[in-house]
Amino acid sequence: MASLRSGGPVYKLGSLIGKGASVGTPSPVHHPSLKIRHILQAQVFYATEQTTGQLVAVKKSRVSLRVQRTLFQHEARVLRLLCSHPAIPAVHAIGRFKHFEYLAMELLGPSLGDVEGQLNQVSVSQIAVQMLSALEYIHSHGLVHRDIKPDNILFSSQDQGQIRLIDFGLAHQYEREARSVGPTSEPDFVLGTLPYASLNAHQGLPLTRRDDLESLAYSLFSILLGRLPWNKPHIATSTPRSVRRCVYATKRAWSGVRLSKGYDRAFGQFLDEIRNLGFDEMPLYNQWQGVFTSIADLLGSSSTPSSDAEKVAGKLLALAGILIEASFYRY
Repeated sequence: MASLRSGGPVYKLGSLIGKGASVGTPSPVHHPSLKIRHILQAQVFYATEQTTGQLVAVKKSRVSLRVQRTLFQHEARVLRLLCSHPAIPAVHAIGRFKHFEYLAMELLGPSLGDVEGQLNQVSVSQIAVQMLSALEYIHSHGLVHRDIKPDNILFSSQDQGQIRLIDFGLAHQYEREARSVGPTSEPDFVLGTLPYASLNAHQGLPLTRRDDLESLAYSLFSILLGRLPWNKPHIATSTPRSVRRCVYATKRAWSGVRLSKGYDRAFGQFLDEIRNLGFDEMPLYNQWQGVFTSIADLLGSSSTPSSDAEKVAGKLLALAGILIEASFYRY
């Protein structure tokens, strides 16, 4: 069993908040060369810390006790490294019990995936400003998130005008210099979540800062439009490879200008500019924060992320459940 500190907090798990999966290589920060494919699956529960009564979210994932460096350990280290930014959620404790590991974190509100198609351009512009600030901070530490999507961007439960970025299991050191890559076969998986993965991810190229921002652009359009043109149900007989090819071809066919029809053209310009960035070219974070701030100011501030999200926020804090006698240690 991995080393655990005794006397840590005990959490009472309540109802299931959600679950999900991404495809990727959960490489620890100090092992950037690890190239093993994983399907990352986790469940998230409401929970109460038994001594203080603090309400938290607890992530649960199956993992063998033989695994010495787990996904949640990696994620907790990354979150602690980045904890000074307001968009990074707090980590309370990490622990293991039998065939599972647990990560206790700040309890958050609904995700942007819960309100897709319900937010106006003002709200989406405000979210873009906060996300650009968060990604600039993450990238300044030499890391890329590699799984930006609406379901990974949540509202704060205390202030729904503020967002938090979650799921750093795929966070990875990005390469500073482009490698010479010869002809390669088509990759058998796309890193991250398919509808929001960058065009480079579809080609199996190393992901850098530009790819996080391209995924952010897709996320912003998904929130505005309610669904991306390539995020459609596929017939049951489709193979994973044919689905990937179809999504990739459709993404390439849709420019930012085309996607932004009916909305401020800056949303489309953002995507097109990001797609044209070089491998390690510095994104213009501050410039684009200014652009999206101007959109929010121009269109008015009467509707905020907080007010738009209230309709789905009532599902929080339905607690009831079983006592998990796992050993946790403070992080």
